[in-house]
Amino acid sequence: REKMLRNISAHRETVPELETRPHGQLVFCIDVRSESFRRHIEAQGSYETFGFAGFFGIPINHQAFDNNQRADLCPVLLTPNHAVTETPRPGEGAALEKYSSRTRWGQLGHHLFHDLKHHPIGSMMMIDVLGFFFSLGLVGKTLLQKTFRAMTSTIQNWLTHRVPTQISITTPSNPQSPGVGEVNAEGIPDGLSQGFTLSERATFIENGLRAMGLTQNLARLVCLCGHGSETDNNPYYGALDCGACGGAPGDANARVFAAMANEPEVRRILKENGLPIPNDTWFLPGKHNTTTDRVEFYDLEELPDSHKEDLQALNKSLEEAGAKQALERCQRIPNAPTELSPEQAFAHVDERSCDWTNTRPEWGLAGNGAFLIGRRKLSKGLDLGGRAFLHSYDPIADPQGAILEKIMTAPLIVGEWISTGYYFSAVDPWTYGSGSKVLHNVVGGVGMMLGSQSDLQMGFPLQTVNNGDTHYHEPMRLLAIIEQTPGVISSIIQKHSILQQLFHNQWINLVALDPDTFEFHRYNSNAKWETVLVP
Repeated sequence: REKMLRNISAHRETVPELETRPHGQLVFCIDVRSESFRRHIEAQGSYETFGFAGFFGIPINHQAFDNNQRADLCPVLLTPNHAVTETPRPGEGAALEKYSSRTRWGQLGHHLFHDLKHHPIGSMMMIDVLGFFFSLGLVGKTLLQKTFRAMTSTIQNWLTHRVPTQISITTPSNPQSPGVGEVNAEGIPDGLSQGFTLSERATFIENGLRAMGLTQNLARLVCLCGHGSETDNNPYYGALDCGACGGAPGDANARVFAAMANEPEVRRILKENGLPIPNDTWFLPGKHNTTTDRVEFYDLEELPDSHKEDLQALNKSLEEAGAKQALERCQRIPNAPTELSPEQAFAHVDERSCDWTNTRPEWGLAGNGAFLIGRRKLSKGLDLGGRAFLHSYDPIADPQGAILEKIMTAPLIVGEWISTGYYFSAVDPWTYGSGSKVLHNVVGGVGMMLGSQSDLQMGFPLQTVNNGDTHYHEPMRLLAIIEQTPGVISSIIQKHSILQQLFHNQWINLVALDPDTFEFHRYNSNAKWETVLVP
């Protein structure tokens, strides 16, 4: 902790401000895995990065295309008031018809297989009839992982056919008012608004841009990068996805934010409110795959032709950054080769994503230890080892702390919950964690047992926090460094009992970085501040 304060103190004078318009701006989740990726993409050229909670300030209830389930994509502290649905784009009737005809046979086979598998007599016959074909899959997944994945992906694409989709963000022209317990024609549960009004869309975008400090010198391309993981045979896949989206990928939230921010009417309102967006700025949604270190973009059908060269240059920079990020991660991942070129490391992490025998496809958020809220110049170019949550915040633009209050009462608390989960799983993995993956049995899709009989397990598995007998995750309470005056921070703490519990009981070690004097102040359990002298 003292080392981090020293590094920030010594680093602040070495980062030059960008005087020209950046080549691109990328908004990543505050997740610790984004810290090193941001560092590597900034090293590729004139790129600016920002950190913001991965739901991008827009809590939504979302239904993916051809999926009957709806999911709340927001921190568990929040409850969404708006529902959105992913649907085929206009004019894609032929593609949708082709998709429907092909998936109909796939669904028939899936249901038939499910019925036979659970039938007392059919299940025994199925072993004799289909056992050979399952053995082929077993050999392929074990010995020819990348080839097998490519083959299955090709077959799946042929069977399903891709349908270009969009997420509608507007309210219907004739909204329905379903009764209690009913759903309307779009499957929207009672109590949720379908889409957003123009005023709501403008408010969400203005609040989001101001909260992340992205209010001036906007680039031609502004990328909203949600994140998700890609693993095989991993019941804990949700722990590797976005915590700010309730353990789901954040690409849907990124698509909603970008669609709103690209609307001319939304921009007109923002301009009237003193937040003009250049006419040539385009918001592009994407997803950072934290297992493979690749970035995929969405809704490219709407990208103007004038911005396609910008996207090509950005994709090239992202690939180079991803390769260097993969090489850095290979130095920390158990049993990963370390003497590699960036390109070889890039290929290796891709192989790990489809290795169904690997208990550690990636470390996830293990190793987290700090939460930094402030301007990027505090840490730009500083190697924090993938251990810090980074939330963008401009204290100069928020003298009363209104924006900071929202950050401290939502993203910071979620970060503390994540930190505490790893803390207890590392301190006692058999009591507060879920023990070893070797003994795990998934129970009904709702929990995990050890062996054939045990209570349902909680916490993270042993392999998530340990490397053999050695702790990879160092159990420590979260260090929060906030760039704001102690007085403003104290006034926020006094308003919220949950913050008082966390800080006064020292579940979070709080340090204020005064933007006026650049002095560090530690918050003590008696609600008093003391100056920290950094040598």
